[in-house]
Amino acid sequence: MKKPLKITLIVIASLVIVIGIVCSTFFAYTLYFNKHPKAVYDVSTKQDDGYITVMNFNVRCITPEDLGEKSWFKRADRVITQISEVQPDIICFQEVTPNHENYFENALKGYQKVIKYRDIGPLGEATPIYFNASKFELEGQDSFWLSETPEKKSKGWGAAAYRVCSCAKLKEKATDKVFAVFNTHLDHKSELARINGIQLVLDKIKEYGDMPSMLLGDMNSFPDSETYKKATASFDDSRIVAEHSEENRSTWQKYGEVEEGMAIDYCFVSPNEFDVYSYHVLAEQVDGGFASDHYALVIKLNLK
Repeated sequence: MKKPLKITLIVIASLVIVIGIVCSTFFAYTLYFNKHPKAVYDVSTKQDDGYITVMNFNVRCITPEDLGEKSWFKRADRVITQISEVQPDIICFQEVTPNHENYFENALKGYQKVIKYRDIGPLGEATPIYFNASKFELEGQDSFWLSETPEKKSKGWGAAAYRVCSCAKLKEKATDKVFAVFNTHLDHKSELARINGIQLVLDKIKEYGDMPSMLLGDMNSFPDSETYKKATASFDDSRIVAEHSEENRSTWQKYGEVEEGMAIDYCFVSPNEFDVYSYHVLAEQVDGGFASDHYALVIKLNLK
């Protein structure tokens, strides 16, 4: 064997070994991390305050771009800390990967969830709905892709990524009132995909008839967009109709780089079906850092 070729093979073999060690170490650490969260919240211990507390939270996907304070391993406990402070009865997450879900399995207690991934694999994302199992009963669930063929995995209208919407039909045990919660994440590149995507979700909601409904998610759309106008033609924006509101706050801040004017996350509610008491943006840092590149929304409301 020629010497240059031999050296090349040795280098390649060494790289494979190093990569294998790094990947194995990361996998082992991730397993330990997911099973041993520092912050834990059990919603079944919550004292009833007379409201349904709803949270919308884009927790940011796991990516090699996020290092240091931006890493999920730094942010995960901050997410749970904010949840424990708010004590939400319903949480609509965006950008949840299997790693997030496995972490939440040990860090969030007393919740039941509706979840379907838009694509498979460790980096696949979902828009799950977590709800207080002691307060609500699951009456039905659904998930669909935002495309011309929503019943199967597919992209639509020039979207950069697969997009999915999850739905939970819930019965409030104390009142026997039934309502639906829809959670989605519209495309970040294609405006046509956002416009048609929100229309598809609105059409799906119509299939539920006159049932009170909430529509939450990261819409990647500003209040002056066609997407927002479509949504508010059928629904009320909770930040506008709430008795107490911080309606001018940004919801996307890119780890503190963006200040005002970036409201792209929303909680829409059926008109005349909910009394919305408050709308709050969790703009505070936790333990010296951000929980995500989005701020979480917290809405307190009740069914009429």
